[in-house]
Amino acid sequence: MIDEFEEFFEREKLDVPMVAAHLEGRLNEYREWHWATQPTPSPADDYSLTNTVEYLKGSVCDQYSVCHEGHGINSYSLNFRHVSGELAMIVQCHWGGVYGDRVIDSAAWNHMVLRINSLLAMTTTVSDEERVRKYLLVVSDFRHGFEFLERNGSNWEIVDEVQTWEAAIDFLETVSPSE
Repeated sequence: MIDEFEEFFEREKLDVPMVAAHLEGRLNEYREWHWATQPTPSPADDYSLTNTVEYLKGSVCDQYSVCHEGHGINSYSLNFRHVSGELAMIVQCHWGGVYGDRVIDSAAWNHMVLRINSLLAMTTTVSDEERVRKYLLVVSDFRHGFEFLERNGSNWEIVDEVQTWEAAIDFLETVSPSE
């Protein structure tokens, strides 16, 4: 399945977010443009962000999902959801639609994947147990902006000093693995 997934993205001239080795064997194509280690949350949930963000704040297992979803004539996005180690993330990039520019949208996605892969290279660990994670990254280039949250007890708080990919990497480099 991983080869077919990568070939599809290559044909579309899109980069692929890194798939952690322990998740590769679980990757399935649940429908056209939806590759994931589990069928839920749905592409519609990942697209709207709200339900997926609340889901990711709860007790979840390691997972990976890439999908394309949207509605109307220009409101479409590529969505990436990943959970591993202490980090959960949902990342969204405008892509597709009647008024979209495929070249510009693809370049924006590929730039975002570069940032995603840099972050995943330093944070991905095998932690297959279902549990609440310590950090949550929510990024959308057309809906939500950039938000990095840290869990303190049962509360989630925005980390104000983390407003870019580079700041997220720097922040996560400073926290000990035991936190």
